[in-house]
Amino acid sequence: MNVLVTREEEKYQILAEKMKAFGLTPFSLPMIECSPVGAIITGEYDYAVFTSLNSAKYFKPHISRVTINKVVAVGPSTAAALLDIDIKTDIMPETFSAEGMKELFATEDVEGKKFLFAGAKVRAGDFHEYLRGRGAEPVMVATYQTQPVKYPPGYIEAFLKENKIDIVTFASPSAARAMLADIQHIDQQIVCIGKTTADEVRFLGYDSRYPDDYTLDWMVRLIKELS
Repeated sequence: MNVLVTREEEKYQILAEKMKAFGLTPFSLPMIECSPVGAIITGEYDYAVFTSLNSAKYFKPHISRVTINKVVAVGPSTAAALLDIDIKTDIMPETFSAEGMKELFATEDVEGKKFLFAGAKVRAGDFHEYLRGRGAEPVMVATYQTQPVKYPPGYIEAFLKENKIDIVTFASPSAARAMLADIQHIDQQIVCIGKTTADEVRFLGYDSRYPDDYTLDWMVRLIKELS
């Protein structure tokens, strides 16, 4: 089973090793690239919410200027990335999505609490709006931006055909948009990391599958089941 990984090049190896362990053959074709943006974060926050590896990675320059009472990581991969910059996770939702975050804070008194969201310039999910509706103060700061990787016309379709790709994977809505908005059509099965990315794929006119547990490990298990 040949599987296309559309993550950034530096993240490809993580997913590729998991696939190889299940007897799958990964191929890399990055669809997005990330770069830092000028941002200054200071002050004290009741909570800091990190939703991805990149949100942790690009937060490193700001650590010394902020005070955080509790750190929330959406998923074990994000928690591991935070540990890499010496930040320990205090809270993690059971479901790694905006809905999971809402469930996590459903019984918490968040009125007047200050939440820091440091991450992508353009983001999916509405958890911050949910908090605002309950009287909290979400602070959105862009620490990095994503850009689509541009390939020559027909290159993606040729890559899929020449490498006999069976399944295309997406780990973010931005990767899905970068690829599916730039081609005529693909016939391969599509597997996403979670519901938010799958919803974007469906919005773009394609069917997709995603695991019940929104992690890379369960994503690979689902791919194996489809093989």
